[in-house]
Amino acid sequence: MTSQKSPYPEPDTWIVSRIISWYRKAGREFPWRDHSNPFQILTAEIMLHRTRADQVEPVYRELVGQADSPDQVLELGEDYLKVLFNRLGLKWRSDSYVAMCHELQTEYNGEVPDTCDQLMTLSGVGQYAAGAVLTHAFDIPTVMVDANILRVIGRYHGYQFSDNERRRRDVQAWMSRFIPKDPTRAKHYALGLVDLGATICKPRLPVCGECPIQKRCVYRKGEGDSG
Repeated sequence: MTSQKSPYPEPDTWIVSRIISWYRKAGREFPWRDHSNPFQILTAEIMLHRTRADQVEPVYRELVGQADSPDQVLELGEDYLKVLFNRLGLKWRSDSYVAMCHELQTEYNGEVPDTCDQLMTLSGVGQYAAGAVLTHAFDIPTVMVDANILRVIGRYHGYQFSDNERRRRDVQAWMSRFIPKDPTRAKHYALGLVDLGATICKPRLPVCGECPIQKRCVYRKGEGDSG
């Protein structure tokens, strides 16, 4: 089944409640989920870009164990940060992260801004990272759409989306309608989607029998995409 631009089906409360309930029982534990420090959450999101969470965790722990603000990070030196970030691959990230810390220092007095537009002016920060910071650090439920999240929702409704389609405005607007207004439920919904896409609703060989939303999932019924 192919994607369509509009109209998308109305989001239902069942899928949202099921994902939240599942996350509260089976969600993964990572250190950046234990607090609401905006800078540490932003640091984690930069590290998590195209990288598995289990790979990020030791690198994240090492960095935040030494620095929890942009000025402290910059004091560590670019050479150290380059070696640290190289452990995650994507070598550009250390330069981008250093630039972001400089921008926070010079433009925001060392504080992480709390609007999507401001966050997205920072080096290395896209819509997903901005949404994650707003949702998890500032209790502002905000749409977060990456390939994994879009795959979960797309399969549930019987759509096959390409990776680039997550940036489309109509897709972003549709996905935003699923978000609970309550900040805590919004956090758990977002994290539930992340964990569901990472552990069960995988691109290849999804474990549908363990999925909390399989009962109403079009893909599970054999009508969804085949990838």
